[in-house]
Amino acid sequence: SALQATALAGVTHNRAFLLELLDQPIFVEGGATTDYIDRHYPEGFSSEQPGTASLAAGIVLQQILAAEQHFASALSVNEELRGWVSTGPVTRRHTYEVGDATFNAEITSSSAEQFSVTLMEATHTVTLQTLNADRVALLIDGQRVVLGYHQSDAAVIMLATDQYEVTLINTDLIPPESAEDAQGGKVQAPMHGQLVSLLVEADQAVEKDQRLAVFEAMKMQHEILAPVSGVVQQVNGHVGQQMAAGDVIMLIEEAEAE
Repeated sequence: SALQATALAGVTHNRAFLLELLDQPIFVEGGATTDYIDRHYPEGFSSEQPGTASLAAGIVLQQILAAEQHFASALSVNEELRGWVSTGPVTRRHTYEVGDATFNAEITSSSAEQFSVTLMEATHTVTLQTLNADRVALLIDGQRVVLGYHQSDAAVIMLATDQYEVTLINTDLIPPESAEDAQGGKVQAPMHGQLVSLLVEADQAVEKDQRLAVFEAMKMQHEILAPVSGVVQQVNGHVGQQMAAGDVIMLIEEAEAE
């Protein structure tokens, strides 16, 4: 149980292999000989890879930890308002990396504890049960799962179960390398609200400060302006969509300075 409760991050280790050995009766009973590994693992050992349900758990955990941090830094916010928004369920879209794989995910939160995640053509419901400094209990599609975790920063979270360990990276949260990069072509929702109008489309050339979209929040409409001149590379939002503060509406490939 001590090994199961241990999560290792940042170093190469054989935790998953040791857990598998301890699940073998012959090994536990002392019947293993010096050729045990050669006979049972002639091609080496490969740990189980996480499926979409496990990745959805990591994505939700990252969202929950971010919300916890925002709530902790807020002033005089009633506990009953945790996770509440006036616009109903909020959907976010992010890009993630796991090893060499990159994928997109859509996360919809109906409360501070309940989420739906769609990724790789699969959809999972995830509900938070308990959370502490290094372990979380979730219901994933109705099944209880306990994960060990370590969050090195807002973009990177490491997960550990009996079967696998995985590092999940939200590439949208990776800090830019310079202030100049930070002012690039990422167009984000300024606050929680609804996208009521899109004035440009993918592959369209735009000028700096050109109107791109109209965003409605708290019964007021806000113009979304182009931060740079360039070409619209990708449009993530659609008219009528509820978005959270910081969600990426579109990406603009900045024109090279002449």
